[in-house]
Amino acid sequence: MPHPMYHIARRYMGMPVEIRMVDGGCVRGTICGVTPYYVDLMPLGRGVSTSSETKAQTADGIAKKETGTEIQFLRIPFRRILFIFLLLALLRRRRGF
Repeated sequence: MPHPMYHIARRYMGMPVEIRMVDGGCVRGTICGVTPYYVDLMPLGRGVSTSSETKAQTADGIAKKETGTEIQFLRIPFRRILFIFLLLALLRRRRGF
């Protein structure tokens, strides 16, 4: 059975969001992938580079894929997510409203 936030994450796929963590942390980015256990998030303001890649997992369970000093995406486990907010202001700016 998927996590309750799974369906919200699927609905917001490709949109800018703010994810609040259970430990009080906050991450902003665009949802680029969703599995029943993880959300893949591309941080806002980051591009995708083609230099050498490294993958690391932090102690809090968030996996990071980095290229040089640039983070390409974060893989966040649903058990760490408190809530997902859609960033409407950024969405409107992208679409020219």
